[in-house]
Amino acid sequence: MNTSKRVLVCSVPECTNTQAKRHFIPKKDERIRKIWLQRINNPIFVDKPSSYITAKAVCDIHFEEICKRDDHKLKNYSLPSLYVPGFAGVDNEKERCFSFPPNPYEMKGTPPKVKRLMDSFKNEMRKRRKPLDIEEAGPSHEVINHQQTLDIEEAGPSYPLQTAVVQRNMLIILRILTEKNP
Repeated sequence: MNTSKRVLVCSVPECTNTQAKRHFIPKKDERIRKIWLQRINNPIFVDKPSSYITAKAVCDIHFEEICKRDDHKLKNYSLPSLYVPGFAGVDNEKERCFSFPPNPYEMKGTPPKVKRLMDSFKNEMRKRRKPLDIEEAGPSHEVINHQQTLDIEEAGPSYPLQTAVVQRNMLIILRILTEKNP
């Protein structure tokens, strides 16, 4: 009887490491999976179904320490960035190692209650079309009162400061609503 343990081969071309921990190619997040495949740049994945691809793995040496949790599992949205043929690199460590979704609603672990509160807040802001009242938030909260209330979609890249103010106010209001509705 053969008792030797079968080692899962790393999917990065020319990687011969057989000792490092393996991380499976993401199943659920197609956007992250595409980035992994682009960086791995292995021709064996061309025209293969996702069930074949997600059964393959990449070894731990292709991930920076910032991508790993204390238990050595990968953090959400981690990307292989070391010794991968399809990636030249970028200076910013977070951009190099992570790819966060453009929409915060897509963030893993956003509780449904928070999503409902965010939607409720956005709808309330649309109805009012006026600045938030500091008195409404109560004296213990620091809500920034500004001359115009911008809808987040309308703010766009040309209003980064106002967008930041609206987002900060939104977080404060969410905290207030959460305290009132546990």
